[in-house]
Amino acid sequence: MPKDTFYNLDNEKRSRVLNAALEEFGSRSFHQVTVSKIVEKADISKGSFYQYFESKKDLYRFLIKMSQEKKLDFMKGVLEEMERDNVFDRLRVLYRAGFQFAEKNPQLLAVGQNLMKEDE
Repeated sequence: MPKDTFYNLDNEKRSRVLNAALEEFGSRSFHQVTVSKIVEKADISKGSFYQYFESKKDLYRFLIKMSQEKKLDFMKGVLEEMERDNVFDRLRVLYRAGFQFAEKNPQLLAVGQNLMKEDE
């Protein structure tokens, strides 16, 4: 998980790092992504990257966890609204909500899809 120095960054710089990582992990497999490309896109030094994260794997795990948390929060709202629906209506609502989440979060979707393709 990120080090304290990452959380101490201003929002703009933190967003640049996360967006660069999402773009890279969303378009390539874990093994094809390089820290060099992430830092280049984020416009930070490689040394700074290692002040924020232990490793590329540490960043990847953080992105996966962030994605899971965002989707869970999104789905909680949907689940609360459908307490009285029958099982088929619930399934329909859940599928629809899953598609809505994917439409609103295409980078997270791409990272998740690449995760599912990984061997390890």
